[in-house]
Amino acid sequence: MLVLTQSKGKRLHEKVLEKMKNTLPSASTLVITVAFSLFHSSAMAQDWPQWRGPMRDGTVTAFNEPNTWPSALTKGWSRDVGLGYATPLLVGEQVFMFTRENDEEVMQALNAATGETLWRTTYPAPFTMNPATAPHREGPKSTPAFSNGRLFTLGITGIVSAFDASTGQRLWHKPAPPVEPLYHTGMSPLVVNDLVILHVGGHDAGALTAFDVASGDVRWEWDGDGPAYGSPQVFVLSGVRQIVTFSQE
Repeated sequence: MLVLTQSKGKRLHEKVLEKMKNTLPSASTLVITVAFSLFHSSAMAQDWPQWRGPMRDGTVTAFNEPNTWPSALTKGWSRDVGLGYATPLLVGEQVFMFTRENDEEVMQALNAATGETLWRTTYPAPFTMNPATAPHREGPKSTPAFSNGRLFTLGITGIVSAFDASTGQRLWHKPAPPVEPLYHTGMSPLVVNDLVILHVGGHDAGALTAFDVASGDVRWEWDGDGPAYGSPQVFVLSGVRQIVTFSQE
């Protein structure tokens, strides 16, 4: 469950608590539901642009808790958007969803207030599942990252894509590597300045890779070990800013 707030500068009693909830029912269909309730308190807007939020630490800082929480929320809209585990992103007035429909992966933008589809972009991504992952269904399992008007995704087979967040145009993509992780992909892209960083490929044939956000060109890579299924993080350790990530071994 992800709870976010958004203020449009109206009077306090008109401010809205936006609650986004995604579930994976038995059919593994991802449903996004937005509920609304009015409350008398000051609330500040904050985007949710990537896995685990603005700082990748699961916290929201720009939020003033209301003195009185509403006793119930009123559902504003609900949409079936396909299969997947990716967290919805909230950026301004838009919700971005990364899912699967049949043999295609789907990136789409919805109006956060109405659920209306603003744009929808698909690309083919057929693959054969490892039998051990069959209960998980076909993913995708990676949450997109939004940065400076672009969206970055890692598909279940290892396809890396960049989209224009305003139009849905796919700006560049890297095809699935010849060797994918044993249990497919499960990490979420990390954007650092002008780089988008993630582990591509499988054990003995993959690398932690930094792509140029504008062109998709590989700026650097480390092929010392294959990928695991945790998302990379940025830390400053002993005065050095560095990427910390899990690897296969």
